[in-house]
Amino acid sequence: ICYSPLMQGLLTGRWDNADAVPTYRARTRHFDGKRPKSRHGEGGHFVNTASMAGHIAIPGLSVYTATKYAVVGISETMRADLTPHNIGVSVLCPGIVNTNIFDAGRNRPERFAGDDNANAGALLADVPSEELEARMTELRERALDPAVVGDMVLHAIQDDEFYIFTHPEIEDMTDTRKAEMTDAFDYWRRYREELGIQ
Repeated sequence: ICYSPLMQGLLTGRWDNADAVPTYRARTRHFDGKRPKSRHGEGGHFVNTASMAGHIAIPGLSVYTATKYAVVGISETMRADLTPHNIGVSVLCPGIVNTNIFDAGRNRPERFAGDDNANAGALLADVPSEELEARMTELRERALDPAVVGDMVLHAIQDDEFYIFTHPEIEDMTDTRKAEMTDAFDYWRRYREELGIQ
């Protein structure tokens, strides 16, 4: 599915069509029927919530990771489309924050029932079962205070910062992807040169 209008020109029906694709379904609800208010001339700012999972692949969390990559992608497009209208965009990409995310299974509709601790289980896949509860407690204790994240979001809006990386200490987790992309560009550049492809 590919639509060409700028973000402010997209209509609800087109979101609904894209919404039929599972990758989009989880993260496009807040756009339904609402066009960015670009015509009143006062500007504004969007903050979309993604995750570091929007920049790195996390084993065992393929669906979650796919939706977070989608949020990052749509945020980057929104920034390009809305900057001329004095509307800023930020995308929040946190690591582990002290929320109830590990207990999110309690809100899952029965038709999607499964392991209530699936998110935590993916992060702690190699931890013996008898140690799981202690490691879960450790994760929560090391998690960032949501109030700190809120302050960072406010700062990003005020300074018009696009990426909000709440956990800069895990930057090295993105290094492998960066290196692989650089290597891939080099590989295919050489491929085309060897075949004389302009």
